[in-house]
Order: sequence, then C-alpha cells, then structure tokens
Amino acid sequence: MRSLCRLSVAAACVCVATFPALGSGVGGTVALPQLDRTAQSFALGNDGATLTGLNALSVNPAGLYTPHAEVLTQYQQLPMQTNLAVLGASYPMAALKTALAVSYASLRSSNFEGRDEDGRATGGFSTQDQMVGVHLSRPVDIGLPMTAGVSVKYLSMAVGSQSGGAALFDVGGRWTLRRWPLTIGLSAVNLGQGPKLGERRSDLPTSYIISGAYPVIPGLDLIGNFAWLAKEGRRDFNVGAQFWLGDFASLRGCLATAQGGAAGGVGFQNMALGTGIKLMRRHTLDYTFQPFDASMRQTGSAGTHRLTLTLRFSGSAVPRAGGALTSARALAKERQLYDASQAMTQRAWSALRAGRYEESAARMEAALEADESNRAAQAALPRLNAVTGVLGSAREREGALASAHEGVLSYVKQGDARGSVARMREAVDQAPEDGRMLKLLNLVERKAGKEQTKLGWGESGAGLAERKLAQARGRTYDGDYKGAARLAREVLEMQPGNKTAWQVLGSVSYLAGDLGQARQAWERALRIDPEDQAVAAYLMKVGRK
Repeated sequence: MRSLCRLSVAAACVCVATFPALGSGVGGTVALPQLDRTAQSFALGNDGATLTGLNALSVNPAGLYTPHAEVLTQYQQLPMQTNLAVLGASYPMAALKTALAVSYASLRSSNFEGRDEDGRATGGFSTQDQMVGVHLSRPVDIGLPMTAGVSVKYLSMAVGSQSGGAALFDVGGRWTLRRWPLTIGLSAVNLGQGPKLGERRSDLPTSYIISGAYPVIPGLDLIGNFAWLAKEGRRDFNVGAQFWLGDFASLRGCLATAQGGAAGGVGFQNMALGTGIKLMRRHTLDYTFQPFDASMRQTGSAGTHRLTLTLRFSGSAVPRAGGALTSARALAKERQLYDASQAMTQRAWSALRAGRYEESAARMEAALEADESNRAAQAALPRLNAVTGVLGSAREREGALASAHEGVLSYVKQGDARGSVARMREAVDQAPEDGRMLKLLNLVERKAGKEQTKLGWGESGAGLAERKLAQARGRTYDGDYKGAARLAREVLEMQPGNKTAWQVLGSVSYLAGDLGQARQAWERALRIDPEDQAVAAYLMKVGRK
C-alpha cells in the first residue's frame, strides 16, 4: 500500500509540474478541472465576462446561456506523453428559458515509472483522469440583463491500480450595466472536496473569479480579471483584449501575473495569443498558442497549442467569429433580442387570452423577427393567422364567442385541435346562424383529422319544428342554403313567432348573399325578443333600417 501511495503522490506532483494551467501550485492539486479549458479560455485568461456557450463552462457557467445549440470538441497533445480530450454539447430549452449542457474531459498520461520503497524500478504505469458534468444557465430578473449558471461535475482519477473520485460544483453570474456597455462576471469554480487516492487526498483547484469587459471602440474589447486560487494561496491578475477583423476572424491575447503560492512574491506568470475563424457563418475554429508559462520552465517545454472546434445548429448566425466571440455590447444585444422575443411571446399569449387575436398574431410575428429560433412562436403563428382570418379582432366574450374562445385557446396555445372541437361545437349550437362559428369548427376538425360537422335530427324527442330547425342547421353546415331556408320557412308557417327560425333564416340569407332578406328576418327576430344582443349585432352588419 505504501508503495502505491508513493506512486499516486509522484504522479500528482508530475502532473502539476507539467501543465501550465496550474502554475506553481501545491503538489497535491488536481490538474484536469483547470486543463479542460478551451482555446478561447486560455487566450483570455480567467475571462468570465465575455466567454459564452460551452467555451465559458470552466470559468463561469453563467456564460452558457445562449439561443444556440452547440457541440464543442478539443484534443491536445501535452508534454510527457500526455493527451487531453474535451467534448461538450448544449441545448437551449426555450419553454423553460434555460440552457442545458453536458461535458466530458479526459486527461491521460503513460510516461510514469514506478519504484518501490528501496527506489528499485517496478515497471511503468499510466494515469487517467476523467470528468463529466451537467450545466444549467438562465436569465435572472434583477432589473439588469443578468444570467446565472451552475455546474455539477464528477471527477474520477486512476493512478496505476489506485482510483478515487469526487464531486465538484461551479456557480456564477454575469450582468451588463445599463448606462455603460460594461459586462461583469463573478464565479466560484471547482468547489468541493478533492478525490482520495490511497491515504492521500488531493486538493481541487478552487478559484474565485471576478471579470470585466469593456468595448473601447467598435471591434475592440478590453478585458481584465482577478482570480484567487484558494488551495494554492495564489492570486492571478490577467489583462487581455479581443479585436475583430471584419465579420469573419478575431485576434486575442492576454498577459498574467501571479502573487503568492509556491512562487512567493509577485511575478510574470504567462502569456497567450490566439485567433478565431468563422466557418459557414455559424461554426468557429479557435487556436491559441501559449509561448511562455512560469511552470513550463520545470519541464523545458517550448510552449503549448490548443485547437477548439465549436459547431452551432440553431438560432441566428453569430455576429462575429472566434467560437462565442462577441464584444460586451454585441453579447448584450444578442441576449436582449432573445429576451425581447420571449417577452413578446408572453405578451402575445396575454392578447390571445383577452380575445385580441389580431394583436396576438402581430406580437407573435414580432417575436419571430427578434429570434427566428423561437419554437413557441413558430408553432403558434400559423394557428393564430388561421383563427384571425375567421374572427379578426373579435373581443366579444359572451355566448357562442365565449365557447369559441376557449376552443381557440386550446387549439393555438396547446396545439390541441381534438380537444378544441367540443368547445367549437358548443359555439355552433349556440349561434348556428353565425358562419364564423362553423368555419372555426371545420378548421379545427380538419386539423384534428375528423370529418366536418353535419348536424341532423335531434335526439331529445323534440317536436317537428325543432327537428326541422336541426335539419336547417345541418343543411347550413353543408352549404345547402336554399334547403336550409326552405326548412326555416316551413317552421315559420307552423310557428310565425319562432324567434330561432327567424334567426336561422336571417343567417342562411346572409350566407347566401341576400342581405335584404337577412335584414328582414333578423328584424322580425329582434321584435320578438328586443333584448337579444346577438341579433342586434347581426343587424349592425347589414345596416338596420
């Protein structure tokens, strides 16, 4: 056991000495949670203010929130026969206004030589660290454009025959000031207790980071950040910049100093230079070269190179290159458009609930113009346009229109055509003379895959007059206006004071284009029942004499 423990300690020390991400840290600090950073992240230091999408996860999970689905991949060959692989995928859940991501990172080395307690060689061995993570980010309403994020990760380590694991947590927030295009990021990453191998527990590279980004001129952002590496007792100061070459490429770089830790006082820590190129308007390829790092002097390495490919599969095209490269102002604008689209969608639903169908359709269309990936608006707008074509801005909420409105809500918002059929049929029964109700019913029945309604004999054992009126409604639904008018007149011959028969005759005449006959029939119905507001409304259409 003691021999294996020595192997574990030796491997951990070599990892720390090898990788520039950790600088001159304590010998027991785990490397992978900081090495999984992407090319963009290395080129800008601990930048929690401008990195977005999957590029932000190892620095500030709040940056994950974007309207794009992403896939990220990275492979890097490091000194001492060590390789690093990173994979990630994210997806924006518009209904929940949340971005979800998963990630995987692997660090593998095969250049270690084991020795026993007497220093004799016992054969070579390898190490492998793996880390999987689940990440969430969403806006938070505090009066400023702000997003918050959280990451839950599991790290497993294997050194020779020994293995261990630990859970890690990241939290972060980012917001843009209203008066100035200044973006600020705050985050705490790699929180938790480190994994234990044998009798020794390794420390996690816990860091507390504050970052700021300011667009000095169009296309040029200045970035500054401060990080406190708690377990190493070190403070890092980074100053960087991003500059865009038109709309297709970007240049970036940073300088860093460190204070405390194993190095003692203040000293130059590292520098990095990088570029990003936009591919096919959406995808980006990022490259970063780190020509100098204080910890690399221990291995004699001439420098490290990182190449990251980020693919986007939804949302609008990225305004600039370099992975998630956007300036603070451009990033704020993209978020504002996404938030504006979601807010406009909510106002569209409010107008729909109030029966303002034309307004609802207009707001839903504006939501799509702001964000073409708004799936709720994509699904609802065709249904809204169909309903608006029948009802227009019908604000009435009484009688048949009240029933029809409930059916419209079910159809437009939930896409439930079958569920709305029953309410539409109620509306038709309440106002058989109103052609709009029939059109709506047939509309949702076609969407539900049902045959259009054809009413026939009543099943309540009603008298001859009621049965003939039921037949008249059925003929109306079939478009047989002459047959419906004949049946209505047959009822009136038996019952001249039957208000419903006069209503049906007026509606049939109106649908057939005989406005004079429609006016006369509705006037007779209104004389029978002067309080009938529906008939009064019908008369307004044809102009009451």
